Amino acid sequence: MRTARILLVEGERIIAAGLWQRLTQMGHTVLATVASGADAIAQAQALSPTLVLMDIKLEGAAGVVLAMDSLVERAGEISFACAWGGPICRK
Repeated sequence: MRTARILLVEGERIIAAGLWQRLTQMGHTVLATVASGADAIAQAQALSPTLVLMDIKLEGAAGVVLAMDSLVERAGEISFACAWGGPICRK
């Protein structure tokens, strides 16, 4: 199995902890867990993850769209999945 170096961007601590546990049990390395777009940008630059899992609803001025734009500029590509029924996911 191919493993990933993951940056987890999730504002809810209990959800982040559950994801961390499942991902590490699957053999992946979770490099860091952050709760804001600004922290995601900084940690992605510092840690060079191979995968970023990001919550659609982030706190702070650098929200999900700004963070995604910045990450795409650095990484070149990004995959995005959304289970939330809000308008940003329906576009």
